[in-house]
Amino acid sequence: MASKYVNDTNAGKSISAYVILNRKGVHVATVKAFHGNSCLVNVHDFNGEFQHATASGYGYDKFTAALSGMTIDGHEMSNHASHDGAPKIPKGRKTYPLDYKPKKGYSLANYTKVSKATGYTIYTSDWYDKAYEALGIADSDADTKNARWDEVKEKAFELSKAWEESDDCERGYSSCFRESGLDYLRALGYKVIQAI
Repeated sequence: MASKYVNDTNAGKSISAYVILNRKGVHVATVKAFHGNSCLVNVHDFNGEFQHATASGYGYDKFTAALSGMTIDGHEMSNHASHDGAPKIPKGRKTYPLDYKPKKGYSLANYTKVSKATGYTIYTSDWYDKAYEALGIADSDADTKNARWDEVKEKAFELSKAWEESDDCERGYSSCFRESGLDYLRALGYKVIQAI
């Protein structure tokens, strides 16, 4: 039996349309997309500008990729993991401070712990290596490593905890990314209505 909904048809599944309203509720743009082997995106901005782009390939968000670089109501759209416009890490630090709040449309990512002395990120595996060394277990001695695993885990935790409480440990997020595609507009307070 055929569906009574256009969105259930093959053609309906191949297109999408979004109405963009600014913070005052004024219609500022319409975004249309055709989703086939590649994704064709049109932006009709109400300042009279028409933009179009395509993205092709497999295994990623082609709609957001095609939208990237287009401008809607004066805001440039970006792809995933874009640093465009992101604030810089404060001078003298390797991470954003723990109490840092990014501006609207941006989010922090990649929480890490860095040695102030060396500037290097310290990973969990580093603490296991330090624990083996502190317990006198040779790197090549897999049997002893396995037999004493609980002791190694406890020692690694003890060493990492002591370091985290020292002045050498800097904790925070190492990246700040702009929200991708239409999510950036949503974060700025725009209303994005999917019409199709």
